[in-house]
Amino acid sequence: MPGMEGQELIARLRAARPSLAIVRLDDMSGPPDVELPADIPNLTKPFPMTSLVTRIEELLPSRTQMGSQVTASPDSEPLA
Repeated sequence: MPGMEGQELIARLRAARPSLAIVRLDDMSGPPDVELPADIPNLTKPFPMTSLVTRIEELLPSRTQMGSQVTASPDSEPLA
């Protein structure tokens, strides 16, 4: 992201919308270069679609409250 690091984006988003659910995606092979708040899950690319769906489901209100369901096929291609 030109001109802004991920940590700065997270800080700006949190300042504007404190209850916003955030999932950090990175393509680094090692641990994140900065400490993430405990409530922000990190997914390292490539990852299977089911991992992303699981993280989103954990962060969003109950599917029964929303009246919809997010699904991913177990054989979905990894996101890169």
